[in-house]
Amino acid sequence: MKRNVIWSQQRSLRAKREIIQPRSKRAHEYTRGDAVKLRKKVFLVLAGLIFCYLVYLFFYSGTFRISKIVINGQLEGQTNEQLAENLKQSLLESGSWLFKGDNFFTASTEGLQSKLNQGNLLADYKLSKKFPKTLLVDIQQKLGRLIWVSAEQNYILEASGLISNQFNVADLTNQTIPVVYDLSNAIPTINETRVNDKLVNLILETYLNLKNYALPQIELDYFKVDSSQANYLKIVTKKGFEIHVNYLSTLDQQINKLKASLNTGKIDLNGLSYINLRVPNQVIYK
Repeated sequence: MKRNVIWSQQRSLRAKREIIQPRSKRAHEYTRGDAVKLRKKVFLVLAGLIFCYLVYLFFYSGTFRISKIVINGQLEGQTNEQLAENLKQSLLESGSWLFKGDNFFTASTEGLQSKLNQGNLLADYKLSKKFPKTLLVDIQQKLGRLIWVSAEQNYILEASGLISNQFNVADLTNQTIPVVYDLSNAIPTINETRVNDKLVNLILETYLNLKNYALPQIELDYFKVDSSQANYLKIVTKKGFEIHVNYLSTLDQQINKLKASLNTGKIDLNGLSYINLRVPNQVIYK
């Protein structure tokens, strides 16, 4: 009988343990919904902090600030250093109150390229970006154009013979296109004055091919003509003397005649004033 009472008491204690739940020791109890909301808030705060850091890193930290400018090609009237400084300044000025203009991601190469090419008569500029902080500048000469200088003014001479525009350039000594001085100093009328097309062809042929003859101690500097309708051309060399050729006979015949005379040692290039190749079968020099 005693055993049955003890067993009954044990069963009663187990039943009470199952019914009575232990109370949480935490000050506040959270439901599953509260926990989800809390996790969302933490996630949004972390996402916001990461977003702000990425915005700072990519747009404000200087990690992607364009600091290197690579220029390919020869500039007209200014040095590469001058162009690089001008581009850096233009980048800064192109920015807004929110984003800097010299940032890799916000820099507008199209705007800079358009600004460089606007009114540029001698070259085309092509700009591109190289990750993470380099600006590439390619300068491409506009083919088929010459610089025509008359009355101390600079003009563009098209390959067709038309003088199409007037422009300013600081230095004509290191141009990558032909420079022609009109000794008549006549002031041309833009889009009306035409230069003898045979004379233009002779200038271009001489400019492109003279170096191929490998004439000893002779390097082209620039050209002179007596007028826009002249039938002969004065080639000014870097030594200062002139070589006179015309289009009445081929350039090849005239230059080969000079080359033969130079190879025989008949002409001393030191102290020369000019070499005239216009007379058939003769080389006249002074």
